[in-house]
Amino acid sequence: MITVKIILTAILTSFYFIDMGRFPEKWKINVKPFNCHMCLSFYLAVIYFWLPSFVVSTLFVAFASGVSAPLFRNFLNNLFFKK
Repeated sequence: MITVKIILTAILTSFYFIDMGRFPEKWKINVKPFNCHMCLSFYLAVIYFWLPSFVVSTLFVAFASGVSAPLFRNFLNNLFFKK
């Protein structure tokens, strides 16, 4: 189960870092592996593999909520404020 959590955490972290936060553009590090989802997810998964499980769990909760909050907000806006 921890392996699945590591994989999902790496995917969510790279998605948040590249697409939602746009940190490579802000920090002027628009080079691989920082602007590539596959590359960054791979390196983060290797790093997360060596971290304790409570750190991985904390990062998973943080990035899962960060990625799902805008999706949930858009869903509720579309549900209540129909155009």
